Amino acid sequence: MKAIKTKLNFSKLVEVQGIAVLLNNLGLKSTKQRFAVLSALHKHKSPMTAEKIVAKTGIDLATAYRTLESFEKAGLVDKFNLKDSSFFYEIRNEHHHHIVCDKCGFIEEIETCNFEKMTPNSKKFSFISEHSLEFFGICKNCVKKIP
Repeated sequence: MKAIKTKLNFSKLVEVQGIAVLLNNLGLKSTKQRFAVLSALHKHKSPMTAEKIVAKTGIDLATAYRTLESFEKAGLVDKFNLKDSSFFYEIRNEHHHHIVCDKCGFIEEIETCNFEKMTPNSKKFSFISEHSLEFFGICKNCVKKIP
């Protein structure tokens, strides 16, 4: 199955269509495990590791990874690394980036992206099909705790 290259807001589609209908529309069978993983990602509203999904759903880690891989192939989730040893997953929505707290790990979505205004100076590439940009710092709660 080809990945969906669009700016669909799958979180909204989950709310409007429901999980089972959305999975069916993407050509994915609506199993109990897939339903649980997608439901956990939708409710959490922030990127999650497979381990955190396992803790929330009770499914085994291998099933979580297989499910996330099938979601990624279908274009339903994005997978990325945030300076951690684990990958993070989130439901694909409108284009956005993240700011990650180096102290507590809090992740905030930021919707500002001026990438289109930047002109990459590459001598070897004709066009850029996608990009990933993440920011790291210290959140306001952690700054308050610094003596």
